[in-house]
Amino acid sequence: MTRSASVQVRLECPDDFAQISAVTEAAFSASAYGHHGEAALIERLRANCSQILSLVAECESQIVGHALFSPVAIEGCDAIAGGMGLGPVSVLPQFQRCDIGSRLIREGLALLRKRATPFVCVLGDPAFYGRVGFEPASRFGVCSEFGGASDGAFQIVWLIDRPLRFKRALLKYCPEFSQLE
Repeated sequence: MTRSASVQVRLECPDDFAQISAVTEAAFSASAYGHHGEAALIERLRANCSQILSLVAECESQIVGHALFSPVAIEGCDAIAGGMGLGPVSVLPQFQRCDIGSRLIREGLALLRKRATPFVCVLGDPAFYGRVGFEPASRFGVCSEFGGASDGAFQIVWLIDRPLRFKRALLKYCPEFSQLE
């Protein structure tokens, strides 16, 4: 398989689960952020949450990338209560810097926009996620139960109506995220 081969993005299917785990393990083992049980998190979310959106990037019948979106809720907000959280996002190390992660995210955001999902949040590198439309959630008065506001790592993208600002709103992830190592 070559890096220049055609990559297709599609919804995951049960036959993909083992490859998704392998891609996630490889990507996070090679990451500067380290490995914290992301593959197990994906399995727990898949087992416990029927509302996930899970996309794979496939090249020559091999999965080379994966992105997972799962439900989140904003507490302290009457107007907008639920959206989706992005993560984990994984790309095999030899396929990184080929726009595969960005493409997975953009296609996921497009699908969620069609489903009338109000927002997507992420805890990650502001430079990377800023390229696909995310901005610091602190600008809107939204903070995460896992932090990330001080360095801009907790980010949000509004898919429908962009609110002005909340007085103070706390974003909560699915309970499975609390089990990360």
